[in-house]
Amino acid sequence: GGVVVKVCKPGQSLKQDLPVIGLDTIKNVHKAGLAGLAIEAKNTLIVEEEKVVKYANEHKLFLIAKKL
Repeated sequence: GGVVVKVCKPGQSLKQDLPVIGLDTIKNVHKAGLAGLAIEAKNTLIVEEEKVVKYANEHKLFLIAKKL
């Protein structure tokens, strides 16, 4: 399946406007039939991280964070 990639836009302020993911994000990835979610390490906020990871594991979705 496909993949969602969530990263900062070029020139995006890291002080005010970081990308954010949460439980709704990973649920939508699953509903869309995608394989997983890739985020930019250190520049993406994860709301309720334990719940996000648990949901991803339960539904066999990958969640990867990579420093760009």
